[in-house]
Amino acid sequence: MNSDKTILIRAEMLQISQYVQIIKDIASTYPGLSIFKLTTFCYLKKIENGYYKSIYSNKNSKDLVFKGISQMTGKYEDFIQNIKYIVKALDILICNQIIYSENDLIYSNIQGQSPEPTDFLSRVIKESFLYTDRQFMKEVIHNV
Repeated sequence: MNSDKTILIRAEMLQISQYVQIIKDIASTYPGLSIFKLTTFCYLKKIENGYYKSIYSNKNSKDLVFKGISQMTGKYEDFIQNIKYIVKALDILICNQIIYSENDLIYSNIQGQSPEPTDFLSRVIKESFLYTDRQFMKEVIHNV
């Protein structure tokens, strides 16, 4: 195997492993989140953890979902690129029975939930349960 291909495989493994941890955390804290919402929040969490910090804080209390999704504005290419890693991470977790899907909703098999985060993104995730997947997807498409 040539070194360029090895580097690409290792980079993909790192991306997937980051998403595995993010999905485990979100699924154990917020059971019953739809696959589409989970994919969106995984991406938002990764960019928040990485090179980009949220422009919003816990002080924000209105239109949290819209503000959260607005952080994806202009990141269409990056979001699309990351979906494949998120799907692979989901597949790994489902195949290893760490999480499971029921009626397109994701649940965790991990016993004992981690303490609920209190950051802005966690408040966005909680509010997203008030939106249908159709409404949520419409907002994501509009903003990305």
